Formats: sequence, structure tokens, C-alpha cells
Amino acid sequence: MNIHPTTGQTITGWNEYAIRFKDVMTTPLNHRIKRPDYGCKLYRLQGKPISSAYISRAAAYISESYYNPENKLSEAKLARVKVGAHKTGFSILVIINFNGIQQELTL
Repeated sequence: MNIHPTTGQTITGWNEYAIRFKDVMTTPLNHRIKRPDYGCKLYRLQGKPISSAYISRAAAYISESYYNPENKLSEAKLARVKVGAHKTGFSILVIINFNGIQQELTL
């Protein structure tokens, strides 16, 4: 059970997992003093040109963070990571199998 970061309501299930997943992906590694291995390397791509090399690196960073035991995301199965170019940066779609149901998250 967790608390929604903006509303303060108690959340469970998919909603809780989606918020935790987004928190991991938007937290830079070494950002938390007591949990330096928590987070993702996506922050390293800020300001980089949109190219196929950086697009594939973004997908790799997301996958790497998902499989990092410190992030505690293993209760769902990562099905697919789709990264593309957007006018202002990367477009990221993650498909996760949560309790047998495929769910989509955009970052």
C-alpha cells in the first residue's frame, strides 16, 4: 500500500506500481543518499541530440533500471520498451504485464 504523491490518497495495485515505476525512472542514480543505487540513468540523456544511438541507450537505461533489484520492480514483467523521437525530446512508452494484464505507461 502506498500514498499518491499529489492527492495523498491510499493507492494499491496497478496505480501504486505505475507511480513507483515512474519514480524510479525519473530519479537520477546517486540522488538518494541512503539508497544510491535507486533510480535510472535517463538523466544522462538530458540535452543530448535525438539520434538512434541515444534512443537505443534510453531503452537500455530503462531496462537496466527495471532489472536493478534496488528499485524493487520485479512483481510485474517488463514486456516492451518503445523509445522514439518527439519534438521536444524522447517519447517513451513502456508496456508492462501486471497480474496477467498488459498495461502501458508513458514517460
